[in-house]
Amino acid sequence: RYTARIIKNVTVKESPVWLKEKLIKIGLRPINNIVDITNFVLFETGQPLHAFDLSLLKGKIIVRRAGESEKIKTLDGTEIELNKDILVICNEKIPVALAGIMGGENSGVSASTKDILLESAYFAPSNIRSSSKKLQISSDSSYRFERGVDIEGVPWASDRAASLILEIAGGEISSDLIDVKEKIPAPDKIRCRFEKIKKLLGMDLPDTEIISIFERLAISVLSVDEQSCNVAPPSYRSDIKCEADLAEEILRIHGISELPIPPVRPVSGGAFSDDAYHVIESFRNGIISLGLTECLNYSFFDKKSALLDTRFSVETIAPIANPLSKDSEFMRPSLLAGILSSINRNISRGARDLSLFEIGNVFSMNGGKIKESLELCVSLTGRRHPERFSAEKSLLYEFSDMKGLVESIFEMRGFGSVSFEKIARPADKTLFSSEALSVLAGGGSAGIFGRINAGIAADMRLKAHLYVGLFDLSSILKFKSPKIVFSAFSQYPAVSRDIAMAADESIENSVIADFIKKQKVSFLENFELFDVFSDDKLGKGKKSIAYSFNYRHMERTLTDEEVNSVHDELRKKIQKELPVSLR
Repeated sequence: RYTARIIKNVTVKESPVWLKEKLIKIGLRPINNIVDITNFVLFETGQPLHAFDLSLLKGKIIVRRAGESEKIKTLDGTEIELNKDILVICNEKIPVALAGIMGGENSGVSASTKDILLESAYFAPSNIRSSSKKLQISSDSSYRFERGVDIEGVPWASDRAASLILEIAGGEISSDLIDVKEKIPAPDKIRCRFEKIKKLLGMDLPDTEIISIFERLAISVLSVDEQSCNVAPPSYRSDIKCEADLAEEILRIHGISELPIPPVRPVSGGAFSDDAYHVIESFRNGIISLGLTECLNYSFFDKKSALLDTRFSVETIAPIANPLSKDSEFMRPSLLAGILSSINRNISRGARDLSLFEIGNVFSMNGGKIKESLELCVSLTGRRHPERFSAEKSLLYEFSDMKGLVESIFEMRGFGSVSFEKIARPADKTLFSSEALSVLAGGGSAGIFGRINAGIAADMRLKAHLYVGLFDLSSILKFKSPKIVFSAFSQYPAVSRDIAMAADESIENSVIADFIKKQKVSFLENFELFDVFSDDKLGKGKKSIAYSFNYRHMERTLTDEEVNSVHDELRKKIQKELPVSLR
């Protein structure tokens, strides 16, 4: 339905104080009296209006579909390319407005305007909704047209605006209201069964009370019998479609406080520890106990952000068929973009000492199908102990801190053995610097971690290295957290011994450490690597490795003879079975 009327000899000027104040109170900026009146009536009646400068229309008004690649410049100065799905208001040559969305720059009311054409219309909600989304333009008018306005209220809103224009801007109406419309459909009839309404509400209402509420709400009661009545909602209540909507209206008027409170019957649903959420929640609490802070980010990103994780390409990220905006066109292939966004936001606000983590679902394309998985992302940057003082306060996170954190996470889930190896895939090497490892646990790869390449974090204004770990949480959660059992501490002193050895630079600490653990040495409480160095005297490609061993007995003090015996036996095994030479 499209209505228009011409008003001539108006005076475009500043609106009176009362009108400006009302617009300011609802968050609008006053422009001029004509535009302000259309905005005022919009909020007063819910009916969008638009005023054209009649002299700029140059002929008649035509409502049609836009041509392919046809263009229009809107009131905010933006040039937009249109297509045949978009409805436009045109003069005899070019579009002058996007129907139901926004007016064009070439027909707007200005200080020199003398004659105006006042538009009041009804457009199909589905068309305005799709056009607004395609053009990425939302306005007060499109918001209302998308949800449906009162088709019967179109001429009334035009009359109201015309009356205010004559009062505030002067002029005279020089045409009758032109009203072009198809046959306005009769309101939908809805059968309302009294017993159904009572069941929906859970209360016993008299039939006469139900009918009385309908009449008070201007819902026409067309006929009544013993079991039901037929009603027709007014044109301005397009949201009432079925019996459930009628029940809602009855409850609204009768009073929500009148609803009966049914007795609650608890039903056992099994052990809480078997709940899927409980597993993730307990793991989340474990990560927090390690000193990290949780982040929550949206699952949607633009293409550039989604591809920050260089392990993925355009072909492997999942597009969204109906994105809310250009910034949310793709599902996240990993949690990296979200963590980087959180770090960047914190740094921009002066928080540089960060230990963050996020748990969430990630999505990627695999053979034309979307693959969904659960991922854990952890990150460290800045100072390790900003709460301390002196030299300790300035210590920064290092690669060893990230490795220790990863070991703690896997130990927390009860992994018997976790090993590390250098990353080999080119995509992983692009994501991380030389300080990076992949994690092998549970019979396969469980994730990667390392220092992010400087190119990826180039715009984040980092003052310290950024370490990030990305892990397949589904495989980690397959292992149950071990029960925490208290073991008494020995009351007797420990005895320390050292072993230094020369080995090839290629040999890793894990090889030696795993060998020592397998020996199950008597009285051995713990051991640790405390020194690594290279020297020409050792030979080319050689390094020196030194370990410290602590021996302790639970019930008595060990003698030197006992310690020397087991320690010498360990030295012999190391010498014999490992590619090292003792020093």
